[in-house]
Parts: sequence; C-alpha cells; structure tokens
Amino acid sequence: MEMTFGEVKPRITTGGSFLYTRAAQRLAARATALDDLNGWRARDAVEREDLENELLEVSLATVITSYSAVEAAVNELYLERAEFDRSVWFKGLSDELAMRLKSAWSEGVRKLNPIEKSKIALSIAQVKDFDWGAGAAQSLGLLHDLRNALVHHTPMTIVPGPSPSESQDALERSLYTRFPTALIWGERNVTFRWAGCLGSGCAQWAATTAAGFQKEFFGALECAYPSEGTLSQILDVRY
Repeated sequence: MEMTFGEVKPRITTGGSFLYTRAAQRLAARATALDDLNGWRARDAVEREDLENELLEVSLATVITSYSAVEAAVNELYLERAEFDRSVWFKGLSDELAMRLKSAWSEGVRKLNPIEKSKIALSIAQVKDFDWGAGAAQSLGLLHDLRNALVHHTPMTIVPGPSPSESQDALERSLYTRFPTALIWGERNVTFRWAGCLGSGCAQWAATTAAGFQKEFFGALECAYPSEGTLSQILDVRY
C-alpha cells in the first residue's frame, strides 16, 4: 500500500488481456457484418469503396488486437507476483511457480516474443506434453507471422501463381487453407496479403486463435486466466 500524508491510499493494478481479447471478438464480429457480398452489391460505387476500406481496417485491427491479447495475458502471468502477494488473475497458480516466473522475467524473459515466453513458462512448470504442432498453439505461430508482416510492413511485388500453394507470398502459402478470403473481393483478382487476406475469415480466425491459445496454454498450467473473469475484476484490482 502507498502512504501519503498519513492517509492510506488503495493501490490500483490494471491488466489488459481481458480488454484485448474482448476487443478482438467485437472487431471480428464487425468484420463479419461488413464482409457481406449481397450487401456490397446493393451499394453504389462510393459506398462500396467505404465498405471495402472499413473491412480492411477492422480486419487489420483484429489481427493486431488478437496477438496483443495473447502477449498481455502471458506478460500478466509472469508479473502477477510482482504486483500481488497472492493469486488474483490466475486462480490455481501455485506460489512456487508464480515466484519462479517472476524471477525469469527479471532475468531476461521480458525481451522475448509471446510464443518464446509461453514455451519458457511451460518449461518452468515442467509441462512436457504441450503440442505446438496442432490446435490454437499451431495457429498462434501463423498469427505471429501475419502480425509481424503487417506491423513491420515492407512493400513487395507479387506475380500471381497458378495456385495459392505456389504463391510467391509466403503468407499466402501458409494461410490460404486456414480461412476463406474476403467475400466481397471473391469476384475480383486481388492480392492475398491485403484484399484477399484481410476479411471476415481472417478476423474470425485471429480472434478464435487468441482465445483458444489462452484456453490451451493456461489449461496446461492448470490455472484460470484473465479472460475467464469480468472486466471489473481484471482492469481495476484494488487492495
């Protein structure tokens, strides 16, 4: 607690993983509403362009927010004992594991990406049967690649190949079977990286991946996780 001029002031600790997870789900729902081919056809040229732009922007935001949800949850896991003397966000997490995670953070884990942090946490917890080659854990690796390509954008020229599996774009080769491309561009020849990829299918996949990975990862650690709580429980913890 903080002491100020003889008064006891409550300490407030905020967490963000719940907010990011729910935001990703809301954004994905909005992308689904926008990616309506019949609705797009019923609009005039100006309205179609506005809808297309919004779909791109909402889908892009969903990818970034979904990835941020995982990163925030894993960071909170490592730092819970730096903020609290008990389990607050991660019910069921043992005191011993929580303290070891806190130490690992200060020893350099904080510099790693969410996947590397997750692998180290599982190793510290001696979880040996977590499957990174299937389910949401596998999808998280692809979401990581997509997020990095979008956040650290560099221009590139793509010569369309005979099929997505032979595309010059590595993202298209790895993602084309994961979700359907944007419906409103289905009748036109567009690049995968932008108009093809960033649609309702991608947005739903990204949000589902973020929520699914948290369930798999924290399930392996045998503890609850922030997204299982409520907004008031996660964002504004007073003690």
